[in-house]
Amino acid sequence: MGPLLAAGEPGKAGEALWGAVASALKALALARNGRLLRAAEVDAYGGRVARDHRLREEFAAVRSLHANFYDQFLDAGDVRTAAEKGLRFLKVVAAQAQAPT
Repeated sequence: MGPLLAAGEPGKAGEALWGAVASALKALALARNGRLLRAAEVDAYGGRVARDHRLREEFAAVRSLHANFYDQFLDAGDVRTAAEKGLRFLKVVAAQAQAPT
């Protein structure tokens, strides 16, 4: 993500993080014998994974990065801030995927 921000591509940088989060959510669903095929399913599942206020805020931040790819409403600083939250959410999802069920 850093190289894309440095290259002046905050929209692409945010979309790259959204892609990583979406992939992690799909992996978590598979680990729990589920399957996410549509974007709406990924979005809904992410909302279920985000059980507390902090996680909901982090998931909302990474979703805003996905929307920003299309509408370019965030500047580089906003993308950086949202990305920090999105990375924290990604770590939680990855940890859940590795945890025994």
